[in-house]
Amino acid sequence: MGLPKTSPAKRVDATPSRAKRPAWLSGRRASLLGVALVAVGAGLRIALALVNAESNDDHLSVIAVIAREDRLPRASELDQAYHPKLYHATVAFLWELGPWASESSMLRTAQLVSCAAGILTVLLVHAFLRRQQLSERTRLLALSLVGLNPKLIGISAQATNDSLVVLFGTLCLFLAWAFLRSGSTKTFALVAVATVLAALTKGSGLVLFVAVVAAFAAAAFAGPSPAPIPRRRLALMTGAFAVGFVVLFAAVGPYRDNYEDSGGRVLGINVPPDPFPPLVDGSRVRRPGTTSIVATYLTFRFVDLVRHPVLPGGDESYPEHRTSLWSQLYGRLGSAHFDQWPPSWQDSGLATRTVVRGALFLGLLPAALLVAGLVVAVRRAAATIRARSAAAGLPDRSALLFSIAFLAFVAFIIVYTLRYRDFASMKVEYLFPAALAAVHLFTLGAESVRRASLVVGVIAALVVVYAIDVGLLVWRLA
Repeated sequence: MGLPKTSPAKRVDATPSRAKRPAWLSGRRASLLGVALVAVGAGLRIALALVNAESNDDHLSVIAVIAREDRLPRASELDQAYHPKLYHATVAFLWELGPWASESSMLRTAQLVSCAAGILTVLLVHAFLRRQQLSERTRLLALSLVGLNPKLIGISAQATNDSLVVLFGTLCLFLAWAFLRSGSTKTFALVAVATVLAALTKGSGLVLFVAVVAAFAAAAFAGPSPAPIPRRRLALMTGAFAVGFVVLFAAVGPYRDNYEDSGGRVLGINVPPDPFPPLVDGSRVRRPGTTSIVATYLTFRFVDLVRHPVLPGGDESYPEHRTSLWSQLYGRLGSAHFDQWPPSWQDSGLATRTVVRGALFLGLLPAALLVAGLVVAVRRAAATIRARSAAAGLPDRSALLFSIAFLAFVAFIIVYTLRYRDFASMKVEYLFPAALAAVHLFTLGAESVRRASLVVGVIAALVVVYAIDVGLLVWRLA
């Protein structure tokens, strides 16, 4: 599937760079650095995929049923059978093509499919950044944070559907951005295809669908006429897409069977939801995660993260940050070791804890830039909605798309952890289908910083720590 070529426009789709490009960072050198970052990220993904033997969840059993029994298991049969099965069916098809019949070959096939999806995701981010009006510095910093992120590398080396849904989510948002610039019917059709593929891979594809429809609807019904797309045309296209998607999955998609098997749960999860948490006083549900509204959603326990940089295995004695959603998302994002899962990845030695602590400290700056970029994007999106003429232009349409997409996935994980209160529900992977939105928001924040050398130094040190984190894991598993 080729990427659309965005036509030249009078209004551009990013914030112009405020800083002049450093002399040493010429166009050619920047291009070579970008290629090098992609290559290093790909190499780490391949290396980990070749030595790893475990994943966060057991998706191999689902793949085995499809490959050996030529059928799709129902949600109630296996722990992970409630997921849509595009990833599982793809691996089963590839596995049946080869001259192998062992469990290890199925594992390697599954992991290499995830690895390929992870590498393609980095390439898409690279292609997206090259189409933005950004300083070379910001472009390379954003690419390095995606290409070398340990958690993204980790899911790219596991037999799970996470990496594939991240690929389709990234592709969908890239195409949606291109569509808002060009108004191309072909590009809109590709947005629909990418959204359907995401929903056939994992339930978070439904969140992507809601986010894209909401962004297109806002562009059609709020603010000035969304040139180059006539308002009425965009509204009709968005409505047709929404109705067609709902009818498709209600009639023949995997969610209908899962809904019936689970007794009315849309995602078909085998575990019934937990009671809602109290406002203040903590309460335990299985392995405590969401204990109260205040403790989980209104705290960020950075000091406790530094004291306990990896999650301990016990449930009777656990660090305070395990019940804080934002602390968990932040810690899990910066290291493949923070979770201490899967079992073969567990390592709480001094070297590992030092590396994780380094990622925790250095990661504060890019996290702050992302939040700053979100504030900028929300303001621009609000200004677009209030505008009475088209003078605001296309840049605000991008702010509308990416802020809605990012906030939709944040809202999803809040709702999910309200209903499933075990700490394992606090997975940063649930936010990754909106990775391109996070990249855009980070670039907005990074372009507004005047002390560019500080940002470059901190993020350069951070990605080195990222590489060491993954390198330690590869070395131990090899």
